[in-house]
Amino acid sequence: SRDIERIDVALASHIHYDHYGGFVAGADDQGRGLLEILPVGLFLDVAVVSGNRAEHADLRNSLATAGVPRLEVAAGQTDASAPAALAWDPEVRVMVLSAGSQPEWANISYEGTRLNNDSIVLRLGFGAVDLICGGDCEVEGEARILTYYGPDLDGVEFFKAHHHGRYDANSLSFVQAVAPRVCLIPVA
Repeated sequence: SRDIERIDVALASHIHYDHYGGFVAGADDQGRGLLEILPVGLFLDVAVVSGNRAEHADLRNSLATAGVPRLEVAAGQTDASAPAALAWDPEVRVMVLSAGSQPEWANISYEGTRLNNDSIVLRLGFGAVDLICGGDCEVEGEARILTYYGPDLDGVEFFKAHHHGRYDANSLSFVQAVAPRVCLIPVA
């Protein structure tokens, strides 16, 4: 209804069904996934997920079947350092704050937390407006971002709360570092 004919760049923040499922099934009333409905120009992915995940293989197979090119991103990349994946438009600034499994997650016993911390976390900018969006990144992932990219968090107007605004994410230190004007909390 909005005359959208293609998606230039897409990603699933991490490999939990509520974050990737719409790509492969059920995105419309006919049970089709987004990859069947609209052409996608590029899919951003991570090199390593926590554990051997059949879901990740299924998503990658669906991307291959749909003919969607897949590029892996890594923490620290920007639109200047990784133009093939992140230079979407000269007016858009992109920085990857976190992406995929990190050595720190090995000691976390709960698999769901490890997978949540695999989330791709991006800082996106357009003109004078910046947004941080990071799937289900939890406090451990936020701590890693603060350690490596703390100064890059300042000056963000919008922050999409991690992990649906739950107690295991959005630490006080992270939110204070970001100091957003607006926080968006997706709930279902």
